[in-house]
Amino acid sequence: MLTVTQLQDVPVEWINSVASGWHRAGRDAEDSRDFIGQAFLAPLADSSGETVDTARDRLRLISDNCEYARQQCALVATTLESLADRMAELKRELRSALGEAEAAGYQVGDDGSVSYPAAEGGGNELPLPLLPGGSGSGSAESFEAGTARPSPLPDYLGGVFTGARGPHGEAAQLLANRIGRLLAQAGECDEQIAAALGELTTRETLTVSDATWLDAQADAEAVVGASGAAPDSLIPEDGTPADNRSWWDGLSREEQASVIALFPAEVGALDGLPAEARDQANRAVLRMEEARLDREVARLDAELARNAARQEEAMWNRHELAPLRQEEEELAARRDHLQRQLEGMGLVQEHLDTAGQDGRPEAFLLGIGVDDEEGRFILANGNPDTADHTAVYVPGTGAGLASAGTEINRARDMWLDSHSVSPGEEVSTIAWVGYDAPDNANPFSAGDLLLPDAAQESYARDAAPVLRDFTGGLQAARDGDTGHTTLVGHSYGSTVIGAATQVGDGAIADDILVAGSPGMLVDSAEDLGVGGEHVWAMAGPVFADPSLSVDTSDMIEYDRTPFGPILDFNAPSIDWPNIGDIVPLAGAPFLGPRVPSMESFGANIVPTDSLNHSDYWVLGSRSLRNQALVITERTDLMVTE
Repeated sequence: MLTVTQLQDVPVEWINSVASGWHRAGRDAEDSRDFIGQAFLAPLADSSGETVDTARDRLRLISDNCEYARQQCALVATTLESLADRMAELKRELRSALGEAEAAGYQVGDDGSVSYPAAEGGGNELPLPLLPGGSGSGSAESFEAGTARPSPLPDYLGGVFTGARGPHGEAAQLLANRIGRLLAQAGECDEQIAAALGELTTRETLTVSDATWLDAQADAEAVVGASGAAPDSLIPEDGTPADNRSWWDGLSREEQASVIALFPAEVGALDGLPAEARDQANRAVLRMEEARLDREVARLDAELARNAARQEEAMWNRHELAPLRQEEEELAARRDHLQRQLEGMGLVQEHLDTAGQDGRPEAFLLGIGVDDEEGRFILANGNPDTADHTAVYVPGTGAGLASAGTEINRARDMWLDSHSVSPGEEVSTIAWVGYDAPDNANPFSAGDLLLPDAAQESYARDAAPVLRDFTGGLQAARDGDTGHTTLVGHSYGSTVIGAATQVGDGAIADDILVAGSPGMLVDSAEDLGVGGEHVWAMAGPVFADPSLSVDTSDMIEYDRTPFGPILDFNAPSIDWPNIGDIVPLAGAPFLGPRVPSMESFGANIVPTDSLNHSDYWVLGSRSLRNQALVITERTDLMVTE
């Protein structure tokens, strides 16, 4: 247990200054990581060859070390700050107790004991026993001086055991107990912090393995335990994006770094926080989740190998073989599911590593999550907090980490085209894969009956408040003007946007653009809350190419179709019945919403040269250029030929 002098002498200011030094070291590591990505990795993005591959791997290794160093520095700083804060609190309480002792004329020993003077008696107190360790005596006539020592007994028993020592004895005992508890708490805090710091060790090697990232996660948990911090006590729950921003702005720079270090997943998911803060938190989550999934895939591979050996032994016993084959199918399905998400995470990391150079914008990871579905991520090209024009791209059926390459490329190409038509202005394009998307849109696909997942509106209804909070967060994270925001929905993503316009208050964006929409759960453009003149729709006909260069598999489309994913007709002026007329997507049979590309819906029909359901984001195409013109408010330049 610490002594009174030791607790008084704890150098709180010095500890805080050391913590600040660790914070600076962490920022230096972060700057180094970004420099390696922008100055070295980005220029190698489009190169290949053995030498280039070796250089790229080495640079990524150094970048990983910088990221790991950033995390560890933040944890050390947070641990030291926790020590300083707790010791400062205990010192304040100790000063208060010492002040009370001095005012009463008591002397406090270094061990926390309190010596008190003699007093005249005034009653018929009984000669009750003293507290363990106490000294002094008394009678009904007078009370001698004595010393009260810290006792493990609770204070409410103080009157029982100190009555024989008079009023001074009782007051001194209570003070001694208070001081003893403070010294004990200081000693426990010191031990906990020392143990947590002892966990923050690294090997003298550049290797950053899965074990390293998992160790970083364990380190954060150890620091949380030592500091007594809890996410529900530090991070707002169920607050609006504006509430989240207000909370964040109320933290010091060091406090922000500490919260990110301790609770990266919680911070990274908070709508309304600055993009840079969410990016820093989610990069840490990405690394740790990659390591966790990689280890789980390795475990499943080992399970599959054991299963194969057991099947070999049971080859001629069908009763044993059948359950083993069932187990194999389940293990393989789980393994493939995680592997797809791992590959998607790798593509996200590659995009982060190569952003910021050769005409590429900086990238910000605004969300990342692994789940039992296909995983989720939110990746921005350019900073939405400062952009003049921001586009949020919401993909449709099958979207998830497994399709990360497609969604990343589309958002990137949207940025390239939008940037090219808006010189002197900042643009940000965001791939928002932040919801559980339907798995398929084709009847009888993946064992489904006639109605596929995409025929259900529940996916859109569930995603609606999440998208609404995200767009609200984009506005809350900005300082000053709100900029111009466009929601871009593809296929079922347009249905999600339509559902999101029906929850919350106010317009969800400035403009809404949809491509290949099967319906938006509303009857007209005016129902979307942004004004019909700010709703834009494009739909590509299947039979646009008379040379029939389009593969027949591309004829299964949503665009301008009376029967959703079954047929596609090039009939922009005919109000064909929508898929909602025959499936639950509309909510009511035969009375479903109109498709946005129908003239009666009231949207602006955007010219397109897309030949199938996935061609709206081809660089150099009329379709992509027209999207860029909507995103940058230059629709007067719309390409029609």
